[in-house]
Amino acid sequence: MFIRLGEIGDDFAVVPEQFVAEGDTVVALGDYRWKHKRSGEPSVVKMVHVWSMDGGKAVAFQQHVDTFRVLELS
Repeated sequence: MFIRLGEIGDDFAVVPEQFVAEGDTVVALGDYRWKHKRSGEPSVVKMVHVWSMDGGKAVAFQQHVDTFRVLELS
């Protein structure tokens, strides 16, 4: 998915609901939420972020999300 967040809709937010950590890996599970640009209706899509840490700093990041669903709700 190569779109700007402002193109998706208004009031875009990343809402983590759960964190799982093991070793140098932290996983955040939650939602992307925004308001549809034209209708103002709320949109919600599940997301997962995987962070690799080193010395307390993030060194790598992976995003997992149903991009088709994001575009469908935009």
